[in-house]
Amino acid sequence: MAETPDEVFERTLAEEQAKGSSPQVAQARAKAARMRASKGLSKPPAAAGPPAAPPSQPPGGEAPAPAAAAASSNGGESPDAVFERVLAEEQAKGSSPAVAQARAKAARMRASKGTPAPAAPAAAQVPVGAGVGAAAPAAATAAAPVAKGRGASARAARAAGCFR
Repeated sequence: MAETPDEVFERTLAEEQAKGSSPQVAQARAKAARMRASKGLSKPPAAAGPPAAPPSQPPGGEAPAPAAAAASSNGGESPDAVFERVLAEEQAKGSSPAVAQARAKAARMRASKGTPAPAAPAAAQVPVGAGVGAAAPAAATAAAPVAKGRGASARAARAAGCFR
């Protein structure tokens, strides 16, 4: 026989308290469980989907080392080698030492986690022959950098000649 919503509340409250959750958290989770039970839901919405498949393991039965997984996604470089390479690249570009080190640390973290580097934003380009006559101001404002800060949209509109 299925549990009543009040029984679900009591069981969940006891489980949360046993886990060491704070009283407020335990009570909130128990209330949520009671509400789901009263609506006929058996699991929280996030856990309602199919169970996640366990990660595949190689035939040896051992899981691959995190460094090996990261090295395969970044061309075989270790995270420390990525750090050194990015640090040297940033210093060669003339970045400040703090910026160079921060970018190198971020690259090392991405390498250790196996996350790809973020893509560089593409610059907006206006064709050379575009914008003859009345279309020229519109083409020029499309290529202008986006202003940021308080009143930026008004300044950009004035610069474009919208408020004359």
